[in-house]
Amino acid sequence: MVKFEVEDPIFRKEELLWMEAQLAAGGKTCSSFPTPDRDDETWENEFPDSRRNDLGPEEMGRGNMITITGERQQELYRRADQLHRYHPVRFSPVMHQGPPVAWTEQTVIRKIAKSWVEMSIQKFDISFIDNLFLAKIKEPVEQVVCFGLGRLVPLLQSGDKLYDDDPDIHMQSWDNTAVVAYLATHLRKVWGRRPRVVCQDLQYTNACREALAAYKIEAIDCFGATTFTMINEKSIVVVFGEPAAPVREIVADLARPLAMWWRPRWTHEQVDDPEHDPETWNPDSKRSLQMLDEWYGKDIRYKTRIDTKFIGRHVWCFRGKGPRKPEDEEESEGWYDEEGNFFYEGPKDDEEDEDEDSDSDKWDLFSDYSSDDN
Repeated sequence: MVKFEVEDPIFRKEELLWMEAQLAAGGKTCSSFPTPDRDDETWENEFPDSRRNDLGPEEMGRGNMITITGERQQELYRRADQLHRYHPVRFSPVMHQGPPVAWTEQTVIRKIAKSWVEMSIQKFDISFIDNLFLAKIKEPVEQVVCFGLGRLVPLLQSGDKLYDDDPDIHMQSWDNTAVVAYLATHLRKVWGRRPRVVCQDLQYTNACREALAAYKIEAIDCFGATTFTMINEKSIVVVFGEPAAPVREIVADLARPLAMWWRPRWTHEQVDDPEHDPETWNPDSKRSLQMLDEWYGKDIRYKTRIDTKFIGRHVWCFRGKGPRKPEDEEESEGWYDEEGNFFYEGPKDDEEDEDEDSDSDKWDLFSDYSSDDN
């Protein structure tokens, strides 16, 4: 097992909250978090009165977002002998777009969203949540913290007719949301209490927030850092898509959640693009690899594989066993490659024709959202 020498934490909860507070205050300038090993810097805030949630239908507006860079960026400063100028938490301007429809049409979006989520639940085999994921959770989950679920933007022409150029992108967002809703529902069945589910996406609109609220998923209103500070040892961290921030690096410095679940970025061979960043062959840093090894018993080394059945390739890590040993690997659906990376492949062909009606209550997702109880 490869060991890594990791220096002091790059990310600190107080620094993330420091930048959030300054942007929320709407001052004309924002200053860097004071630390003895870095130069103090002050940046001009070009959009102190930026609007995000109150934009009108299709209205465009400029605002701020917190930018978070990790170990690789730090190394560039180190090589240039400019480490004292490296600040992992800064901010930059971003363009926001308002909801696709007026507030009075939100009900239509929620109805479409519900049908999409239900279709997603039926379309994908997610038995791994019951058979693998939840089987490894040995204590109650306080919250599920999500990044990169995707903006929920069904653009409506009239009634329920879509005119989006690429609806598949937004269908993927609903697929991701459906799985998280399903996970929360089954955690409630196991432990008797539904965990809080929070998610972060700077491009969420009021339409997104309203639709998510129907499934008791809370979109955190922030500039891009607050949600990271909410992660604790009773959390599950879910990462879909490719968030701009180095999520696992941040988690490695801030907490040790019960479990983490993410989709690896594509490798150079998979995208077949000579211009593709070769660093995506292994997007983890030294600190995140050390965390995965020492706390989750998972030695991650990405290999080129085709998509598995469930929404692309995913990796799951569960806290509890310490460093992984080949002889300790348990039998489970799916397979490990020679580097210890687990892949779930769904049911065998002869299992797919089973009568789903015999287990119809398994798909009764919406019973969990018919009332306000917990």
